[in-house]
Amino acid sequence: MPIPAKHLVQHQNNLVTVDLDAKLTHALALMIEHDFSQLPVVDDAFKPQGIVTTDGITRALLTLGTNVKEIRVKDVFTKPPIFHADEDLLYLLDYLLKASAVFIVDTEGKLIGIITDYDTTQYFRQRAEDIVLVEDIESTLKSHIRAVHNAQTEDSEELLTGIASLNTTLDETRKKSYAALNEFSKKKAIELSTEEADEIINKFFPITGKSRTFDSLTLSEYIQFAHKVWPKLNPTFSLPKNAWSEMMDAVREIRNKLVHFRGDISPVERTKLRYCAEWYKAHQPVQQEVKSDDNNPDVTPSETDSALNIEQRLIVPPGENDISKHGYGFIATRLNAVNKELATPREVYSISFASLEKMLSMKLPTAAYEHIAWWTENKIRARLWARRGWIVTAVNLAGSTPFVTFRKLHTPSTPA
Repeated sequence: MPIPAKHLVQHQNNLVTVDLDAKLTHALALMIEHDFSQLPVVDDAFKPQGIVTTDGITRALLTLGTNVKEIRVKDVFTKPPIFHADEDLLYLLDYLLKASAVFIVDTEGKLIGIITDYDTTQYFRQRAEDIVLVEDIESTLKSHIRAVHNAQTEDSEELLTGIASLNTTLDETRKKSYAALNEFSKKKAIELSTEEADEIINKFFPITGKSRTFDSLTLSEYIQFAHKVWPKLNPTFSLPKNAWSEMMDAVREIRNKLVHFRGDISPVERTKLRYCAEWYKAHQPVQQEVKSDDNNPDVTPSETDSALNIEQRLIVPPGENDISKHGYGFIATRLNAVNKELATPREVYSISFASLEKMLSMKLPTAAYEHIAWWTENKIRARLWARRGWIVTAVNLAGSTPFVTFRKLHTPSTPA
């Protein structure tokens, strides 16, 4: 979908400009005052004539062999590409590889903004960060829903039942179509049986019959899912349902705006998005420890099975954990190895990032410390851990000691 260039200049009010006859010292003063590396040159009608850049000034001084006080703007300016506000931003990127900036004009040809390669980098960086925050929020909400359903796999019976109970967009469309058809039949005094109505609706809005997976649901459906199990979520959320709903509805609208490029999100919307992401960091799913020998009263945990001792066991001596050979899948390998050593194998492990870094002999990337989605939404890492029998069920980034929780898989099913 095209991204109009006006998205990058919509907040550029009161542009700082100069005219062709201005002294270069005046232009330099403006550039220093506003910390600019370039300055637009316009005429009396505010139509762009060119641009003054530090590079252009340097070349002019070198060639003319005079001092800066004797030079005017018209001696150093260059002409950058000019585009209309509705031009596709991606098309502009090719020109920014050669020019220091491009001008954006309105329908009358008046300058309304200037775009540099820095602006485009910041624009895409900000959008990427916003989308990752949405992923963090959605991922944590999914983990909450799985946790209250005790669902480790996609084919969990309780989870599938919950999915089947959701109202989809197609369901809503079919309901409205039935209502419209019935209303039309009454007005036209047409006798229409249920079977005939079904035949008409199914022709235009057929039910595919395809079973949906939990990961294929939309954010709106995850929100709907949460409403259905709110009594189970409420103890962890500790938030009035209407307040939570308002927060999530705002995130859903922001998400649609970002994904469909419906303009840039406002500072207020970005504040709401960041607040929600931070709120979920502090409200992670509660993990219930389940012992594999719970049904055997004769088996008691060994004193050496303490949380501290177990975390120390996970950290193997240097030389045995070459990350270049094992990758992140080595985490699950170590969990299995430690479980074999314990008198009572564990179903759930909460491991601090510090211990993971010692285990892997490397620093975790910054994204692992800042975004829950790094742990939960990467399919490659998820498969590495699932093949060894483990899945990530919670990530706590809120405290001073961040940690991730792994849970044992007991079925060969696709991990949720």
